[in-house]
Amino acid sequence: MRKIIFIVIFSLLSITAESAQMTQNVSFDLSYSHIDNSSWSIDDTQGASFNLFDPSLGTLDSVEYRRIDASKYTRVYIRNTSDSSAHINLQWSTEGYLTREPSWDGPRAGFRGSGGTGTLVLDPYSDWRLVSGAGIDNDGPITQIVSGDEADSFIGDGIFDMSPRLTARINVSGISGGTEYRMDTNFWSNWDIVYNYTPIGVVPDPTCSISKVGVDPAYAVNICISNPGNAPVPAEIKVWAEIQEQRYRVLGIGADRSIVLPAGFHVCLDIMDTQFFPTGITWGIRLIDPITGETLCEDILTAP
Repeated sequence: MRKIIFIVIFSLLSITAESAQMTQNVSFDLSYSHIDNSSWSIDDTQGASFNLFDPSLGTLDSVEYRRIDASKYTRVYIRNTSDSSAHINLQWSTEGYLTREPSWDGPRAGFRGSGGTGTLVLDPYSDWRLVSGAGIDNDGPITQIVSGDEADSFIGDGIFDMSPRLTARINVSGISGGTEYRMDTNFWSNWDIVYNYTPIGVVPDPTCSISKVGVDPAYAVNICISNPGNAPVPAEIKVWAEIQEQRYRVLGIGADRSIVLPAGFHVCLDIMDTQFFPTGITWGIRLIDPITGETLCEDILTAP
C-alpha cells in the first residue's frame, strides 16, 4: 500500500520598501506498508511544481531552501500464521531524499538506514511482533541559500520540480512455515522555497566606506562613496576621527545641498596621507540627506 501526499502553498510578503520575499511551501508525505513472505523492493518518487521567479517583479537576489521540519521511520514486524514453530531471517535498507531543481540534480537532504534480524524463531499462531524501529526520527530546520549565477537559473516564466524519492528493500532468507513480515516506512518533510528580491522601482541608497591603506602604525585613510541608483542624490558628507572620546572633524561638506551624487557615481580617495597615527583612533564616515536629515549610510573603522 502506498501513500504520497504533497501540498503546495504560494504567498507573497513584502518586507521593506527595498526588499521583498515570495514564498512557496510544500509538504511531502511518502509512505509504504507491505506484507509478504518473500523479498521485496520499491523505488518511487512524486514531485511538486514551483513557479520560477518572474523577472518583471524585480531583481532576484537569492533563493532559500528552508526545511521547516522532517521525520522518518522504518518499522519491521513478523508473525507466524501456521500451527507449528517457524523461523525467518531478514535484512533491509531504506533511503529517502529530495531531488531536482533548475541547477542541481543531487540529493539535497535525506536519510539512509539498514538493519537485520538474524534467524528468529516464531511460536505457532504468533501475532505481529515488532523487531525493529519503534520510534520516529525527527530532523530539525535547516536553511540552504543559493545566490549569484546559480540563483539566475530560477528566473523565468515556467516551473521547476522538487521531488521526494523513497527506496525500500527487504531480503528474506531461511523462511519456513506460515511466517510473514510487514515493512512500514515513511519519509515526511515540510519546506519553504523563498525568493529574496529587490522590487522594480526601488531606488537604492548611496553607499560609503572608510578604510586604512598601509601597515600600522603608518597608514593612509581612504573613503569610497557610491550612488548605485539611476537618479542624482544630494548628500552631506561627514568624516571624523575620534581619539580618547574626543571627536575631531576631518571633512564636512554638503549641508547647504551643494553636493549632488550623480547616478552611477563611484569614487575612492585618500583623505589622509600616509603618516604615523596614534593607536586607538576611531575613523567614521556618514552620508546624510541634507533635506530630511536622514542618515543614508555610515561606516566606522577602529584602528588598533
